[in-house]
Amino acid sequence: DNCPNTPNPDQADTNGDGVGDACSINASAWYCTQDDECPTNVPLCLDNICRASTATTDDLDGDGVLNSSDNCRDVPNPSQEDTNGDGVGDACTLPTPAYCRTDAECAVGQVCVNTMCATP
Repeated sequence: DNCPNTPNPDQADTNGDGVGDACSINASAWYCTQDDECPTNVPLCLDNICRASTATTDDLDGDGVLNSSDNCRDVPNPSQEDTNGDGVGDACTLPTPAYCRTDAECAVGQVCVNTMCATP
């Protein structure tokens, strides 16, 4: 079970980090403990997240967009793409449906209903 405390019958693990999408803060982020666990497009392991470059406190994900303007501060997304216009970058938007325990674990505008994120 790649997410023992959260229901996830499909065992989905989008980024292949061994942590089920239902338990990942962001299923598109690569979690790591050392550089060699990271893919080539985000080769540096900093603060347990694979990043594109050496991050600074002003640009945590190292994507060239300062935190104050970054719509997805933990995952490199230099284009700042936000397809649904919710203010959260596509790189940080949880997949739908997503498993949850509370509304806070769902994407903006969704609520947790019977362990599944849903749009009211």
